[in-house]
Amino acid sequence: MVPIAFKNLFHERTRLILAVAGIAFAVVLILILEGFSAGVFEQAAAYPKNSGAELFVIQDGVDGMQSARSIIPQSLESKLAQVKGVKHVAGVFAAPIMFEHRGLKTPVILIGYRLLDKMGGPWKLDSGRAPRTGDEVVLDLAMAQRNNISLGDKVEILGKKFKVVGLSRETTSWMNPYVFIVRSEAVRLLSAPGSVSYFLIHLKSSADLGKAKRQTKALVDGYDVLTAKQLANNDTAVLEDIMEAPLKVMVTIAYIIGTLVIGLTVYTAVFAKLREYGVIKAIGGANRQLYLIVIKQAIILTVLGFVFGTAFSFAVADRIVASYPQFFIAIDRTVILRTGLVALIMGLVASIVPIRKISGVDPMSVFRG
Repeated sequence: MVPIAFKNLFHERTRLILAVAGIAFAVVLILILEGFSAGVFEQAAAYPKNSGAELFVIQDGVDGMQSARSIIPQSLESKLAQVKGVKHVAGVFAAPIMFEHRGLKTPVILIGYRLLDKMGGPWKLDSGRAPRTGDEVVLDLAMAQRNNISLGDKVEILGKKFKVVGLSRETTSWMNPYVFIVRSEAVRLLSAPGSVSYFLIHLKSSADLGKAKRQTKALVDGYDVLTAKQLANNDTAVLEDIMEAPLKVMVTIAYIIGTLVIGLTVYTAVFAKLREYGVIKAIGGANRQLYLIVIKQAIILTVLGFVFGTAFSFAVADRIVASYPQFFIAIDRTVILRTGLVALIMGLVASIVPIRKISGVDPMSVFRG
C-alpha cells in the first residue's frame, strides 16, 4: 500500500508542485523571521564574540559595551601579561559617540585599537584595509551605505577629518555600528591619555579558562574580569530588554501563519484524492490501510516542502544580507529542527480530518458517479 501514497501525489505534478510550494513558503516565512530575531541579538554581541579574546578586563560596575563607558589604566597591561597561560594582551579604547555626515546623525561605538595586536579590530572587511595611521578609519558597510560614503571619502569624527580606507561587514547592530581607528588617535580625541577601555586577553590553547580568569581577577583588584561569552551575554541582555517582546510576537505570528498554511495545504492535497480512497475501499481495502496511505502522503508532502523551503531560506537570507548589510539572519540547526518538527506535526494533524472523512466513505458512492 505504501506505493499508492507516492502514486497519489506524483500522478498530478502541478497539484504536487503547488502543495510543496505552499509548505516551502511557510517554512521560509518561519525560518527567515526566526533567523532575523536571532540575528538581532547576535549583532548586539558581535564584538566580544569576534574580538579574538577569551577574557576581558573591564571597569568594575560596567556590565558590557552597550551599557556604559569603561576606563582602565594602560599601565595594567604589563601585569596582565604575567598571568600563566596568557599569550597576548591588547588594550582597546572604546566609547559611544555621535557620528554625523551631511546632517545625518548616527550613534556609533568608536573603537581604537593597535594593528600589531591583531585583536579588537574589524574582523570581516568587505573592501579596503585596516587603518594604519591616525587619519584613517574603517566604517561599517551598512552605515556607510546609509550615509552614501565610499572608500576614499573624507568623514569627520569628533572634529577631525578621516579618510575611509575600509568598509567592514557584520559590525553593525540594531543599536550601534562600530567605527575603527588607531588607538592612539582615539585616546587623543577623547582626552584620555594613559588609559584604555578594555584589555583583551588571548590565552594559549593549553590554558584553562577558569583558572586564568581567577588569576587575572586576583591580579587586578578593583576591576572586573569577564569571559567573552559573559560580556556577549550582557550586551545581548541590554537589547533583550527593549526588543525581546516585539520580536517574540513577530515570530509567534510567523509560526501561526506558517502552520495554518502547512495544515491547509496538506488537508487540500489529501482531500482531493478522496474518490481514489473510495475506490480502494470498494475493492476491499481496510480503513487501517487507507489511514496509513493518508499519513504517509502527509509526511511526504511535509518533508518535500520542508527540504525545499529550508534550502530556499538560506538563499533568501544571503540575498537579504547582501542587499541590506545592516541585517543579519542567523538560521541555526536548532531553528531548523524546531521548524521541521512544527511542520511535521501540523502536517499530521491536517491529515486527521481527511482520515475521519475516509472512514465514513460509502464504497458504492464511487460507482454512482
